[in-house]
Amino acid sequence: MEMEARARELVRAYRKRKGLAWMILAVGIVYLFYIVFRVLEGPAAEELGGLAMTALLFSAYVVFALFAVAAVLVKQSGGMILNRVYQEQCDPALYEACLLKLHFFLQPGWKACNLAIAQYQQGDYGRAQDTLASVPVQKLRKNLIPGYYQCLCALCFKQGRGGEVAALEEACRLALGPKPRWQQQFALVCANNNLFRAVENRDYEKAFFFLQATRRTGTGTVSWKMAQVTYSMWMARICLGLGEKRSAGMYLAYVKQQGGTMAAAEEARQLLQEC
Repeated sequence: MEMEARARELVRAYRKRKGLAWMILAVGIVYLFYIVFRVLEGPAAEELGGLAMTALLFSAYVVFALFAVAAVLVKQSGGMILNRVYQEQCDPALYEACLLKLHFFLQPGWKACNLAIAQYQQGDYGRAQDTLASVPVQKLRKNLIPGYYQCLCALCFKQGRGGEVAALEEACRLALGPKPRWQQQFALVCANNNLFRAVENRDYEKAFFFLQATRRTGTGTVSWKMAQVTYSMWMARICLGLGEKRSAGMYLAYVKQQGGTMAAAEEARQLLQEC
């Protein structure tokens, strides 16, 4: 019940920001229409010279652009309310509760992809698999494709189906295309998969190399607390594999303290008892 109340409060704050953004944009549109169709097309237009009309029209577009930018920034600030729950508070359970109350009609698959990732982070792999099965892959925007395939590949490793990952990597590569921006995202997906493979094969030196590769490739996200917790959990696994229990204990203590409702936090608690 407490989580539901918190989710309602967060969603309410998100919707207020989103509504405010639309209001700002609407004001900008009304202003632009007023200048174009009432001022420049009205009696005053005859008193203005051609240069003055051009200047007025230009200024109207500039003002409208400022309204549009303000609307985008306000809307993004609303998204950050939810994003902080996931990335900074490391609370995928609360994040999922928030997402279930929202609808994203203009972004097919966005909600399902993020729900699946939140469920994966909670360790609910079966439910995450079912959620990903509902994603309309062909309609996904490109910015969602890396996360979709990364989650799908991670589920394969967690469920003992690592042999299916190579085909998923190829599908991801084809879906992203050859542009450098998307190839960098594909490299991150592959680095994560190679990290799973190396740990499964108990090749911990290679695992460390691939873990550093994920940090170099995903430079825009390493500052988020969830990324730090995930990194620390992998480092703990590597240290344990190398027999360095003291170092592993330090990483595990951090994951336990900062991991929130992530499955990694519970795994860290269990492993700490063995260190």
